[in-house]
Amino acid sequence: ASAGSIAVTAEGGTVTTNLQQGLVKCWCLFEGDGTVAITDSFNFGSITDNGTGDYSFAITNNMSNGNYCVPCGTVKDTGGTTSNIAVDHDNPPSASVLRMLCVDDYTQAQRDGELQSFNVSGDLA
Repeated sequence: ASAGSIAVTAEGGTVTTNLQQGLVKCWCLFEGDGTVAITDSFNFGSITDNGTGDYSFAITNNMSNGNYCVPCGTVKDTGGTTSNIAVDHDNPPSASVLRMLCVDDYTQAQRDGELQSFNVSGDLA
């Protein structure tokens, strides 16, 4: 058990989970087209527009390493376009920076996405 750690017993009374590890460590809602900007977030300090559908996010309080989980969102734009946000495999996450790509759901081409969202689960440094 680490400082601030809380173990929670499930309804059946036989399984426990560590609440500290189960909490989301960062989340972000951002506008990826036009003027790229974070709409609202937790534990992200800034966004960098690296080009079409390519964004980097500075983590305010670092993760322990780049091995964390990033569940991502999908958005459907007016006119039928759907885009997905995903971790950039060629620029893997680090403890302090997360690079994300927005791609068209149908063509898989990178595109500037409208309102996108994702969160980060893992261990803080």
